[in-house]
Amino acid sequence: MTFSQKPAAFRRIHPAWLILIGCILYQGGTTGILNNCLGVFYTSICADLGFRNGDLSMYATIRSIVMSLVMPFTMMLLKKYPLKLILTIEMTGTALLFASMSLFHHLIWWYISAALMGVFASSLFAVPVTLMINNWFKKKNGFAVGLSLAASGLFGAIMNPICSKMILALGWRQAVVWTAVIAMVMVIPAILFVLRLTPEEKGYTAYGAEEEIPGELKKNVPSGTPSYKNPKLVLALCILISSCALWTCQYYSHMARYAESVGYDLTVSALVTSCAMVGNIIGKVVLGALADKWNIWRTSRLAMGIVGAAFIILILGGQNINQYVMYIASCLSGVSMAAGVLIPNLLSLDVYKAAGYQEKYGLITAIGTFISAIGFAIIGYTFDFTGSYTLSFIISTATVVIFFVGISVLQRITKNAGVEDETIGVEEAELEAVEAE
Repeated sequence: MTFSQKPAAFRRIHPAWLILIGCILYQGGTTGILNNCLGVFYTSICADLGFRNGDLSMYATIRSIVMSLVMPFTMMLLKKYPLKLILTIEMTGTALLFASMSLFHHLIWWYISAALMGVFASSLFAVPVTLMINNWFKKKNGFAVGLSLAASGLFGAIMNPICSKMILALGWRQAVVWTAVIAMVMVIPAILFVLRLTPEEKGYTAYGAEEEIPGELKKNVPSGTPSYKNPKLVLALCILISSCALWTCQYYSHMARYAESVGYDLTVSALVTSCAMVGNIIGKVVLGALADKWNIWRTSRLAMGIVGAAFIILILGGQNINQYVMYIASCLSGVSMAAGVLIPNLLSLDVYKAAGYQEKYGLITAIGTFISAIGFAIIGYTFDFTGSYTLSFIISTATVVIFFVGISVLQRITKNAGVEDETIGVEEAELEAVEAE
């Protein structure tokens, strides 16, 4: 039975919107809490156990590397077994491993836990959300994807101050356990009772599937196979540009430690991280809309320009940076998390068109993620060796400059390339993009 065939009383609100609410809870509990709240714990763990910042930062580096290696295999499981089963196992394993930090006293256990979490969380973050949204929304797909992914920043902004208060009241070990419990309470009910991979599982059709979308609302993107004189150079530039964007978005777990390094307490440190999450939320919503209205080239330059400005403010502020200036700079730096999501995806689609997008996007993202994981550790070690984050801010500013040079060269190459003159509708392009993720 299609949705339009249901009785009128049941057609007031399409069930796709309930799926969206479930995706928001899912994304907020997984990425928003279990990923974006790590930084506030790093500060307390290092202070308690005497670890160097770079050594503990290797926890996230190892996890990211394992995730990138295991993801192709777990994505195959999503096709063979029920979504509910796979996500329940992954979420339970990830939350238990997060909580298990309360038992650790030596770095080796963090590293072992990171490797195991990389396995469990390999297809937990973001990917299931984009798959579900794409299946349930044929109309307003971009809005639904952007809103659901922005939930990670929203819940990160809310939970970081809560985590800091729990650390002050209970100690970081108990706070880690309660944080994992909160994430489980948000995510597991959504998985079991709300989320479904396709509307057909519940006897519905996707939102907007039975409507004819007006032509003026359809945004077409070039299709066909581009012809580049030096395809290896084009691929290398795409990897370079995406890696630069992904490198700059590795500060979400370092901002709390940075605030402490310039003399502020844990409460202010947590708020600094929350400001970065706010930048993440606004960046994903606004930049996504601008990418549709403008193009990925212009939008990418704006995004990285904002990120570069944030680093410059932090450099100039030095060790005596004003508290509110630090909040503003942190918010601007949060745009990097939006850039790290949008730029590799949309740039690959624009450069390789629909025909080559799926093949190239996976490679570009895998290498970029690997490089950014190494960058996460380097940021930590520069603090350990210098006692300040200034050097890492300078390196990241140079990364932004490299980005601008690379994207200018790549855009010139793509303008001169021959492309078969075809177009495809935005829904088809988005479907291919989500399937590639």
